[in-house]
Amino acid sequence: VESLKEKKLIEYELKSSKQKYHISIENANIGIMTVDIDGYIQTTNKECANILGFEQSELERMSVNEIAVPEDHSISPAFMKSALASKEKSKAEFVKKFFHKSGKIITCQISSSLLHDDNGQPLFFISHIKDITHRIEQEEALQKLNTKLLETVDELRIANAAKDKFFRIIAHDLKNPFHSILGLSELLMDHEQTSNPAEIQQMASMINQSTEDAYKLLENLLAWSMSQTNSIPFNPQKNEVQQILNDAITPSIASAKAKSINITYNIEDDATIYADVNMLSTILRNLVSNAIKFTPKMGEIKVAVSQNISDTLFTVSDTGIGISLEDKNKLFKIEEKISNPDTDAQTGTGLGLLLCKEFVEKHNGKIWVESELGKGSDFKFTISHEIQTA
Repeated sequence: VESLKEKKLIEYELKSSKQKYHISIENANIGIMTVDIDGYIQTTNKECANILGFEQSELERMSVNEIAVPEDHSISPAFMKSALASKEKSKAEFVKKFFHKSGKIITCQISSSLLHDDNGQPLFFISHIKDITHRIEQEEALQKLNTKLLETVDELRIANAAKDKFFRIIAHDLKNPFHSILGLSELLMDHEQTSNPAEIQQMASMINQSTEDAYKLLENLLAWSMSQTNSIPFNPQKNEVQQILNDAITPSIASAKAKSINITYNIEDDATIYADVNMLSTILRNLVSNAIKFTPKMGEIKVAVSQNISDTLFTVSDTGIGISLEDKNKLFKIEEKISNPDTDAQTGTGLGLLLCKEFVEKHNGKIWVESELGKGSDFKFTISHEIQTA
C-alpha cells in the first residue's frame, strides 16, 4: 500500500479479462478508494476526500461504515462477502449513502472490484465513487412534481365530474318530481268534481310522494354543495344510538308502510356513540330510503349495530333487487352513473351515497356494500372511536 501511495499510481491486473489498467490516484477526476478485505479504508485520492468532505489522512484506516448511513450498512459487507466467496462475483455496482463531514447526507454511485495476487489470493477492494446527490435530488423533485401534477389532474377530474353531476341533477332529476307534482295537481283540479274520493286520495298520495322525493333531493343537494366547500360544521358528541336511529328512520316509515315493507332494529338498548348526530342521521336516512326504494312490496329491511374496541359497525340490509358487480364498482363515485331502474321504474342520482361516503370518512370510517343481483343488499359503514375533531 505504501509503495502505491508513493508512486501515486495503481497498477493491477484483472485475471478475468487479462488486461492491465493504470489509474492515477491523485489526478483522476473521479473518487477512488481502496479498502482492505476487513472493510477498512487504505487509500483515497483527493477527489474522493473532496466528495466526503474529509482530509485523506482522516479517512485512512477508517471503517467504510463509519461514514455510511445506518440503513446502508449492509450494502458493502454483502458485496465483500460474495466477492470473497467467488471470483465471479468480484465486481459490483451499487448506490450507497454517506455522511459528509458537514453532516449532510450524500448519495454515491460506486463501482467496486476485488483484486487478487498472482496466486489468486484476495488483496483489497478498489472502488470508483461518484457523487450523484444532485442528480438524485433532481429526480426526487421531478417525481414530486409529477405526483403533484397527477393529483391536480385527479382533483380537476373530480371537480369537473361534480359540476357535471350538479347540472345533471338540476336539469333532470330535480325536474322530474316537479313535473309529476304539476301534472297531478292539474289533473286533480280539472277532475275535482268528477273524480271519486278514492281517485282523489290516490292522486294526493302521488303528489305527496313526489313532493317528498323532491324535498329529500333538495336536502341532499344542499348538504352536498356545502360539503364541497367544507361549510358543514363537524360537531361529534356522545349520543344514544337508539335515539339517533329512531330520529333518522321515522321519516321513512310512511314510505315503507305504503309498500308493506317491515323495518326492524337489532341494537343494544344502552349502546352509545361519539359522532356528529346530523351527519350520522343523514347517512342512515339515505341508506334506509334507498333500501325502501329498491325493495319490492312485502319486503324487509333490517338495521343492525355492533360495537368493538375500535369502531361501531352499522348494517342496513334489504331484500331488494340487489346490485350487479359492475354497478357495485360504480357506487360512491361522482363520475359514475348507474342506469339500472329501481322497483318503481325511477333512477337514483347517487348523490345520497356520495354524501354517505363523505360523512363516514369524516368519522374516520369506511363504507361498502355486499350484494348480489336479485339477492338483496347489505350496506355497511363504520364510525371510528378515535375521531379527530377539526
